[in-house]
Amino acid sequence: MSARKVPVFFEAWDSHNYQELQICRKTMRAMLKLGISPLPFASKVDDVKSALASLKTRNLEPGIFIINTYWAEEQLLQLDPLMPEHAPALYFRRGLCASTKTHELLSENTGTRLSRWTR
Repeated sequence: MSARKVPVFFEAWDSHNYQELQICRKTMRAMLKLGISPLPFASKVDDVKSALASLKTRNLEPGIFIINTYWAEEQLLQLDPLMPEHAPALYFRRGLCASTKTHELLSENTGTRLSRWTR
């Protein structure tokens, strides 16, 4: 039997005091209200490693990575090798506040999983 796929959320720890920047947490709340679970969440790279290990023991696997890039610039390059090739990634990026470094990191990604939407 193949593993059930679930979304994996990543939002940098720095956003924990700024509710208006918590895009992943808001998305997860809406999904939980619809009865969708489990919804693995990580705020540090080590948390992603733990979440992936936990999924494996429950015969689950990442179906998509949902990443809030705000304050996550340093972690983006560490996250990439943890994401299986079969799992796409959705990157939330605040156009007005995203740093040049975030833009460069996302632009340098040559994988087939990357799509960017800008206004």
